Amino acid sequence: MSSSIRYEIGLNQSIQEEDPGQESLKDRQLQIIFETALDGMAIADDQGRYLDVNPAACKLFGPERDKLLGRYIWEFVEPRFDFQTTWQKLQQQEKVRGEFRFFMLDGEIRIVEYAATANFLPHCHLLVMRDITPCKQAEAQVEKLTHQLAQAQAQLREAGIEQGNIVTAAQSHRLKQLAQHIPGVIYQFRMRPDGTYHFPYASEGVREIHNVSPEELLEDASKVFTVIHPEDLDRVHQSIVKSASELSPWYCEYRVCLPDGRILWLFGHSTPQLEPDGSILWHGYIRDISERKQAEAELQEISERLSFALKSGKMGCWEWDIVENTLVWDDRMYELYGVTKDSDSRLAYDIWASGLHPDDREASETLLQQALLGQAEFDSEFRVVHPDGSIHFIKAFGLVRRDTQGNAKKMIGLNFDISDRKRQEQALRLIVEATAAKTGEAFFKSCVQYLAQVLQVRYAFIAEFVDSEKLLVRTLAFWTGDDFGDNFTYHLLGSPCEKVNTQNDLCIYPNSVQSLFPENNDLVTLQAESYAGVPIVDANGNHLGLLAVLDTKPMAEEIAMQSVILRIFATRAGAEIERIEAEAVKRSEIKLRQKTEELETTLIQLQATQLQLIQAEKMSSLGQLVAGIAHEINNPVNFIYGNLQCATDYASNLIELIQLYQEYYPSPPPAISDFTENIDLEYVVSDFSKLLISMKNGATRIRDIVKSLRTFSRLDEADFKGIDIHENLESTLVILQNRLNGRAGNPEIHVQRNYGKLPLIECYGGLLNQVFMNLLVNAIDAIEQQRESLEPTEKSDYLGQITISTSITSENQVFISIQDNGCGMSPQVQEKIFNPFFTTKPVGKGTGMGLAISYQIVTKNHLGDLQCFSRLGQGTEFRMELPICDRAAIFSQNVAVINKVGTRHN
Repeated sequence: MSSSIRYEIGLNQSIQEEDPGQESLKDRQLQIIFETALDGMAIADDQGRYLDVNPAACKLFGPERDKLLGRYIWEFVEPRFDFQTTWQKLQQQEKVRGEFRFFMLDGEIRIVEYAATANFLPHCHLLVMRDITPCKQAEAQVEKLTHQLAQAQAQLREAGIEQGNIVTAAQSHRLKQLAQHIPGVIYQFRMRPDGTYHFPYASEGVREIHNVSPEELLEDASKVFTVIHPEDLDRVHQSIVKSASELSPWYCEYRVCLPDGRILWLFGHSTPQLEPDGSILWHGYIRDISERKQAEAELQEISERLSFALKSGKMGCWEWDIVENTLVWDDRMYELYGVTKDSDSRLAYDIWASGLHPDDREASETLLQQALLGQAEFDSEFRVVHPDGSIHFIKAFGLVRRDTQGNAKKMIGLNFDISDRKRQEQALRLIVEATAAKTGEAFFKSCVQYLAQVLQVRYAFIAEFVDSEKLLVRTLAFWTGDDFGDNFTYHLLGSPCEKVNTQNDLCIYPNSVQSLFPENNDLVTLQAESYAGVPIVDANGNHLGLLAVLDTKPMAEEIAMQSVILRIFATRAGAEIERIEAEAVKRSEIKLRQKTEELETTLIQLQATQLQLIQAEKMSSLGQLVAGIAHEINNPVNFIYGNLQCATDYASNLIELIQLYQEYYPSPPPAISDFTENIDLEYVVSDFSKLLISMKNGATRIRDIVKSLRTFSRLDEADFKGIDIHENLESTLVILQNRLNGRAGNPEIHVQRNYGKLPLIECYGGLLNQVFMNLLVNAIDAIEQQRESLEPTEKSDYLGQITISTSITSENQVFISIQDNGCGMSPQVQEKIFNPFFTTKPVGKGTGMGLAISYQIVTKNHLGDLQCFSRLGQGTEFRMELPICDRAAIFSQNVAVINKVGTRHN
């Protein structure tokens, strides 16, 4: 149902009190009629703004309901339409009918037939609208064909051929094709000079609305008149006779009774023309208007129902004849002022003037004068003092009727008692004052205090359940009449509160409550005579507690107001209890979340520490092993390297000795000559020096490898100290030389060094070596994986390359980049590469710890930054930034880890 209709009927509180079921049925019937009507229906205010529209009206105009409400009627009407004049005519005549054209959203112009009723409710006007564009188009077609027919007949007459205006076969065929697309009947109706009728032409639509074929009407039209409703037959004949005698257009609405029991409303329109032989020929059409008539009947039913609602709703109606200065009241108006028509013989105006509250008199009279002058609407609220001294609030509406010059000539209106609503407003105002900006205990105390004041009772309390069986409650606030009492806990068994809980509804005992619950001592202690209670529930319907009031005297018989107020307070109390419980749960969740976050942080720290301890132990073991091997290799290498010079000297002396012998003894014995020849002495002499040089180079290489092993292990540099980054990088490359040089037939991986000029970097050299080792091993693995993924023809063109770049990026930052042209990584993999135990390598080849440990070493141990940039199939770059010197910060950051590692070693 529209909000407007509901609102106006809803003002009538007395209807619901008298017979709620009847009013509900009426409301539903009105709602169904309004919503399901096939014609567009709209409700407008005095200014012509739409207050409500039904679905058919939305479909007619195009916009949705929300976009129509509040818009003016004239906004949708063609500018040529004089809306203001029509609207004033409606106000004066109460009912008007007509047509107007309006623009659709797509620019299309539609023609609408309307019927309007003014003030079907005070200040509300009803419009019923129907789209008659197809009918208008059909009329235009008929007029066009009639004009063409007249032109053709004129041409025939000029040619000496007289055929009258009867449709020819060719024209009949053309009209038949056209009539298929036009609703209703297109016809020619002829009245002969002798007064008989026939249809020279009728379209096929005549079968549906008159139950007769066109052929049956060619000579005799009587079958058309046999189905006309008996009550309308004479009127139809008279309209035809009038049109024939005056040669005026024929308009008529009438009913036909079809054999299947249907009754149709038809509308006929035609233009007569006098024929040379004295006959009269009408050209026109007939269409079915049953739906429109049904809508008009429904509208009449709505008006009658609304009129009945006003009469049965105990609303007072009045009418003031301004010209005669007389005021007429109905019986209900007298009751609103505390008198009856029989008991008070005064004029209605005198009763109104004397009953009006003195404080409201001036404002009411001023508004009345403004309404008469057209400066304001008469919509007023004022107080009335009954003869017994009681004060009642009255709501009044009034409508001024004016003559054509705009002078006020009559005023009609209605009044109804809104005292109950005013009391409810006062109660709600007290509720707002009681609960505004208050929560918790303060809210509950204010709630019971104001509740007792509103209901004028001595006791009021709010209680919540404290056990799962909901048999034990504890009060949250208790008002004892002049102060707050101590909170207490009590059982529901044998008390009126038990009924509230079991029935889950409002329970009121207006008197003798002690006799109804004789075993309840609390009622005796409080001297309670009456009781009212209501359950407190949450949004899901769960019982939270109850709210109750008690008094030492019987409660008023009018309990409707009490019920509303109790439910309002109970709803607000339930919301507050629910809010307190939600806050308690929220605090618990926050504490739990904080504890969980602390545990997660601790776990992460433990895992990181464990990783570092494991890696430290591993590297310590590896360092000891490397140092031992280096030591064992270093001793014999030093022995060899130290004796190579002596061996060179000795060999040089011996060779010189042999050369002297050959010089002074050129003809040695045959045995010496043969041995010299066998050993190829000349080659031995020339190659022996080269052999010693090669041995020296080999020993030097071994000594360099041993030095690189010692540098990598950093066993002699475990503390925080300044190191040469390039030296550490080179020592790592030496250890990985066998993989860089290629193995198992794989090509060599080229290393491009772009070293900048760097100072010594204060850091943990052994830990940084782990980072370099992990990053370089990953680069080598990525290149090998990329090579394996290539086609055989592509492998020969692929050259693996690792680029190592170093530079100083700022005053205290060094930049290290290790970039490869390997397989690269997807963005999803990049997000996880620094997570512990995450690896993309096959099982047994990677642990997922290398990059995680590297990230910890760079960011935690050295307060640096390690980032990864990669593109799948193109390669990966790891960028590292380290502070050149920040000893104090790094030392304080890692002292705990160093201590743990030291403890582990001990």
